[in-house]
Amino acid sequence: MSRPADLPREHDVRTAMQQLQVRRTAQRLLHTHLQPAADVHWSGISLDLTGTTFIEVTLTGCHLHTADFTGAIFSSIAEFSGTTFSEGAWFRNAAFSEDARFDKASFSGNAGFSGATFAGVAGLGRASFSRGVDLEAVTVADVSLAHQIPAGWEIQPASGAEGRFVPAGASSPSRS
Repeated sequence: MSRPADLPREHDVRTAMQQLQVRRTAQRLLHTHLQPAADVHWSGISLDLTGTTFIEVTLTGCHLHTADFTGAIFSSIAEFSGTTFSEGAWFRNAAFSEDARFDKASFSGNAGFSGATFAGVAGLGRASFSRGVDLEAVTVADVSLAHQIPAGWEIQPASGAEGRFVPAGASSPSRS
């Protein structure tokens, strides 16, 4: 019996499922060992997760020295509530496919989100940024969502339902 060429082969499906399991296991290990109360706590760790794809990532309450998520893809909800970044944290050009939650996250060092895109709610307003935060060129897919943005920033409507972060009080671009 022949099968249509566009259907995935059993091997491809099995490989995709195995990759998903490895991803989730790695994420679970990070969450477990970055907790300050963990039996085996990875204290003072710096992570370079540039370009990584995350599936339903939860790093709630974790403590990291530095973390680089530049170009990362966050598929499903990304949960960073209560996470402490003691030095730098970069989410430049990261893509969040659903809500990104940073409630009570603490950024003691540099924090950069420039070029990040949020398809769901951008939940940054309840985070603390000791050295400020770079939100240059951050975009949201839907300005009507209940975004929580840091003080000193606002979302300016762009095209359609989209919007972009701008410093509060910045003038709208002229339209011709």
